[in-house]
This record gives sequence, C-alpha cells and structure tokens, in this order.
Amino acid sequence: MRKMFLVAAKLLGLMQLYSMLMSSLPFLAVSMNYAETYHPSPIQVLLGGASALVWTIFYGWFAWLLLFRTDWLADRLKIRDEPGDDRAFDRQAVLPLGVTLIGLYVVIHALPSLITAIMRIQSEWIDRFPEKQRGQLVSVIIQLLLGVWFTFGANQVVSIITRRERPALNPKP
Repeated sequence: MRKMFLVAAKLLGLMQLYSMLMSSLPFLAVSMNYAETYHPSPIQVLLGGASALVWTIFYGWFAWLLLFRTDWLADRLKIRDEPGDDRAFDRQAVLPLGVTLIGLYVVIHALPSLITAIMRIQSEWIDRFPEKQRGQLVSVIIQLLLGVWFTFGANQVVSIITRRERPALNPKP
C-alpha cells in the first residue's frame, strides 16, 4: 500500500503544481489589465497581490510536500507496506506512465486555450495588444511547455521528483 501511496501522491503533486500555475498566472494577467483600466488605489493593489501570493504559496507548498516530502508524509500518516500488497506494483514503471498521462492531460487542456488566445490577439492586433491577451498567451505557452516536457521527458521529471527522497523512518524489509 505504501508504494501505491507514494506514486499517487507524486502524481497528485504534479497536478497540484499545474493547478498553482493555472490559478496564479491568469490572475496576474487579469490584474495587469485591471490596473491599466481602473487605476486602483495602492491598498487595492496590495490586497489583491497579497491574496494571490497567499494562494500561490499555499498551492506551491502543498505541491512541494507531495512531490519532495512524500516519504515523510507517508510516515506521518502511518502508511506501511503490508505483506503481500503491491506484488505486481512497480513504482519505477508506474510513475513515468502517470507523468506522461498528466502531460497529455495538460497539453489537451492547453491547446484550445492557445488557439483562442491567438485568435483574440489577431482580431485585436490592429487596435492594440492588450495586456490581458498577452498574459493569457504566456500562461498557455507555459502550460504547453510543461505538458510537452511531462509527456516526452517523463523519466527526467521522475528523476527530479524522486531525487530528494529520504529513506523512510521505519522501512519494512
């Protein structure tokens, strides 16, 4: 059961990292557009930025915990290997497969957004190049790059997220 938890937690951590990017990058794009249009007071800008920073830090911390402190988390949750569990479960085979699937998921979600962003930029290019559209385009390009990296570089991603693992406190032989 522990092996399965470790793999599932790392995959969930990658999804959490994706959620962090999806929530923080568009917020920055909208904030830039709002600031240009409405000229808010410094207090409004500070409160909006602080709110975004708190959520980004929370999402980032949770992703870090799931990706790089997985064994520690399993120890705290008292998840142990049971005799006979996970007989056919090979962590080194399942983790790259999961990373590849997450990469495909990210690419599939980002492609329509990329097409929409490009069409909006083309239709509004004559008037001006809005900050909001530029921010959305940057966000989508980052999503696509992450998705392609996860899809075609799954082994590299796996080596990064398993590099810093520490051995369990009470490992079972």
